Amino acid sequence: EFALLSSPDIVKVLQQSSGVASGVEGASGLYVHGGENDENLFLLDNSPLYNINHSLGLFSSFNSDIIKNVDFYKSGFPARYGGRVSSVTDIRTREGDLEKTKGTFSMGLLDGRMQLEGPIVKGSTSYNVALRRSWLDLISTPIFTIVNKGKDDKYKIGYLFYDFNAKITHHLNDHSLIWLSFYSGHDHYKIRDKDIDDNYYVTYTSDVNNDFKWGNMNATLNFSNRFSKRLSGDISAIYTQSKSTNGYGDEEYYTQDDINHRTSMDLQYNKSRLYDIGLKTDFDWHPDNFHHLKFGADYTLHSFHPQTNMQAFYYGDNAVDTTLIASSSQIKSCEIAFYAEDEIHWLPELSEKVGARSSLFMVRGRHYYDLDPRIAVKYQLNDNMAFKFSYTMMSQYVHR
Repeated sequence: EFALLSSPDIVKVLQQSSGVASGVEGASGLYVHGGENDENLFLLDNSPLYNINHSLGLFSSFNSDIIKNVDFYKSGFPARYGGRVSSVTDIRTREGDLEKTKGTFSMGLLDGRMQLEGPIVKGSTSYNVALRRSWLDLISTPIFTIVNKGKDDKYKIGYLFYDFNAKITHHLNDHSLIWLSFYSGHDHYKIRDKDIDDNYYVTYTSDVNNDFKWGNMNATLNFSNRFSKRLSGDISAIYTQSKSTNGYGDEEYYTQDDINHRTSMDLQYNKSRLYDIGLKTDFDWHPDNFHHLKFGADYTLHSFHPQTNMQAFYYGDNAVDTTLIASSSQIKSCEIAFYAEDEIHWLPELSEKVGARSSLFMVRGRHYYDLDPRIAVKYQLNDNMAFKFSYTMMSQYVHR
């Protein structure tokens, strides 16, 4: 397990894989086989995450305290995955303990983490929650207050991030269960520079603020059922929200006889939002001892709301000039996919996966269709060595 400043990080572990580069040193980016950073699919309990970084790329958004397993594909992609061309990282969170309540708590150099799990109804319903939060802002705020005391130029920097994961699982019977997974992650970075120039009867003030916020909110409701010894299936309802805001303010004024006179003010606000609502079905079928079939479909409705901008400007004591610029647009699109794959065991040491994924993307009256074939062959020489060959085609419709 890789830990940066005592904080475990899954993406840093993936960066150690062959064919994977991190880009800027220390950042949580993935550049797989020469691909771009936005060509990697990250799934958290079936729900896609569009922003996986904290601290401008220093940390990733995944709390290892609640993670059950991670599947990372950089080639030989199974047919059930699509939408990105470089890699797929499928992350699943743990169910809570059905019998007893337990948890963990840890404090690192930059953040603190706590995790708690246990039964809601013993033997059938459980919960698992985890929270991670940076704590440096709790120290930096009073430090800057002390440092700026008595100074004309007051400078403040504040930053915080948090991740919150929660999962509730209910076992309906021996064959089926239902679970609800929720994730919320947030970053807030703020800078303020206030300069005061006191000239006896008149005080001149310049106040500059920069405010950045970004984060995700994801939810997945899943129903799993085993229809027979050879057939099982999952149905997932998925919601994803990703948004970022950037606020800037620059105000200049002078104070005379306890009255403020504004000379200029410049305000800017940018907001970008993305929403996904989806439905996904997956089935596993073992018709005999030599075949393992997986098939299913998924539907996703994308809603993009790029950059709403506002700006106001005032000048002078008597004349006031105001400019307001607001632009907002909404783009909706939908993505439909079907897939089927068969894992064939020809010999105990020879296996093959063959399948295909068919996808359709519709936006603004235009249609894009792709058929992606998948094949992967594995020959196991011994316990320590295997030969693998794969040919896959991937399609990506949404780019950063």
